[in-house]
Amino acid sequence: MPPHIRDLVRGKRPASWGRVFEDLHYPVTTLMQDIAQGFPLSGWMPASGVLPASARQPVLTLEALLAGLDSFNEFSAVSRPELQRSTT
Repeated sequence: MPPHIRDLVRGKRPASWGRVFEDLHYPVTTLMQDIAQGFPLSGWMPASGVLPASARQPVLTLEALLAGLDSFNEFSAVSRPELQRSTT
């Protein structure tokens, strides 16, 4: 599990979630694996069978998303220690 995902699920007992999903016969059998690996930020998501499919054309291209990273990172709490301290 990547460190950033491990930090997010710390104290949340993801192994127990998996058991609960199995016991409830939850139709998305890869949910815990997806949580452990992280979800992609772009591209097509596989149909889960839980919610109705509603495919639509992406609004932004991958290139546009990547181009916007610099401006996003400039204003994020991670790049500004005073914001990070106030949100933890």
